[in-house]
Amino acid sequence: MVENGKAVGTDKAPKGLVPDSAVLGKFIINNAVVVDKTSLIRQLFDSDISTYFLSRPRRFGKTLLLDTIQNIAEGNKAFFIEMEIGKDDSGYSWETYPVIRLDFAGLPHEPKDFKRKLRDRLDKIISLHDLGIRPVKNVNDIDKIIGKLSVKHPPFSKMAKNPSTIRNSPANVVLLIDEYDFPLLGNISNSDRTDKIREILHEFYSTIKHCENMLRMTFIAGILKFSKLSIFSGLNNIVDISLNPDYSAICGFTEDEIKSNFSDHMLLALPHLEKSGQFPEGSDVKFFLDQLKDWYDGYSFGKDKPNVYNPFSVTNCLSNRCSDYYWYYSGTSLAACKFRHMADIYFKILSRDLNIKETLGSVIDIKDLTIESLLFQTGYLTIDNSADKIDNSADNIGNTIINDKKSDKAPVKATVNVNVITYKLKCPNNEIFFALIQDFIRMDSPFPGLHGSINKIYSSFVNSFNSLNAYECERTFSSFLGLSAPTLNNLNETTFQNLLLCLLNILRVRLNVIIWAIVPGVRNQCKNPDLVFLCHDSLP
Repeated sequence: MVENGKAVGTDKAPKGLVPDSAVLGKFIINNAVVVDKTSLIRQLFDSDISTYFLSRPRRFGKTLLLDTIQNIAEGNKAFFIEMEIGKDDSGYSWETYPVIRLDFAGLPHEPKDFKRKLRDRLDKIISLHDLGIRPVKNVNDIDKIIGKLSVKHPPFSKMAKNPSTIRNSPANVVLLIDEYDFPLLGNISNSDRTDKIREILHEFYSTIKHCENMLRMTFIAGILKFSKLSIFSGLNNIVDISLNPDYSAICGFTEDEIKSNFSDHMLLALPHLEKSGQFPEGSDVKFFLDQLKDWYDGYSFGKDKPNVYNPFSVTNCLSNRCSDYYWYYSGTSLAACKFRHMADIYFKILSRDLNIKETLGSVIDIKDLTIESLLFQTGYLTIDNSADKIDNSADNIGNTIINDKKSDKAPVKATVNVNVITYKLKCPNNEIFFALIQDFIRMDSPFPGLHGSINKIYSSFVNSFNSLNAYECERTFSSFLGLSAPTLNNLNETTFQNLLLCLLNILRVRLNVIIWAIVPGVRNQCKNPDLVFLCHDSLP
């Protein structure tokens, strides 16, 4: 129950929402909800591991995660009073470290310009920390910056008084790199540029490896993981936590986090959703949570771990008090991607028949990037935890794999024969599933039936399907395709199957088999709900 903008039983309105910010300070200053990930971040600091890699889809909180790590490293304890790491009994020592933070987003795609702009960003770091060294000439001058910072900020006094707690070398610099794959993705169709940028990055990361004794933590984040790219060959101590179950919820919201942080926001939003007709009258927080789960949950980043919700869509839904395709249309829609056999991919997604037979979470090389790998790592697909892993055929792939026998924490050496696991993939939730349907229908195509009165066609098809009128279903579908168009002669049958799936999935009809039957009278013999017979007695 809501009175005067407050949930009954509370003396104040809930904290605010900041749907699209990656700056922790903005949340604190605006007294906004912060989903506490500090216990997981503390694990990073407490571990003997010093170099981490994390891949997550866009707008999943990677940059906010790095900003939180930076504030902890710099000792901004006031930001964390209400969080786990900032509690008086947490036992965290609040050791402070100088931070080098680099964001590759927005860097030019042309190799020469990329190298120049990267040097400019390194120069800004020199100025920010007042290091008093000359401007960098090459990207490998990162070692001079790390070395100068390490000397300028010696190990904190507590460690200095107790030498037994100091590592072999004073590793006291934190290096954070965001959007590391941006320059590579920008040249995904230009192999010459990719090779040149790869050389620049290889030089850069190899230099970082030589500074290992001065680095307390190195954390690299991006969307894709290119496992065999030579950029990381020099940084051989990097540990990928992208599919490590211990860190599966380091980005995104778990269901428990939704309940503990946003229940009041759901309660306050219910009257608006009921008034607008989006929710039935009498809806409660449990109903709201079920809707959020259907629309924005379902992302799996660790075996046998609970799924996580898309944080961008959840906070926008609660802030706007309206369900919508927030994450999907906040970037380039899948329909705009220029892949061959795009209709076949849609067909596999919509028919829930998409598998990936390779090391999940890794792309062997940018030249070998498959649509399945891209869709998984960019957030359009996720692991179907309900499906068994199948096909244990041996293959020497030399990458990290996730299965019952291999650890998520350690890479498999390239000289070892490992099992290739086939993972069943699926759309994570309704936001992606129904947005894909709409996108496919609106893709540029030769179908005159796909342009204009789509809603009218939907309505006609829905009515005829619900009334079990097979003839009208066929007629509407034929109208939908625009069968009179001569350009249809060169299209693949998969395209027609896919379009039919689009219409049926809007009705939320799950199909295992579609049979196009032309035998007279067969429509009345169908008793299996998993079979749909579309037929016409007059067909030849």
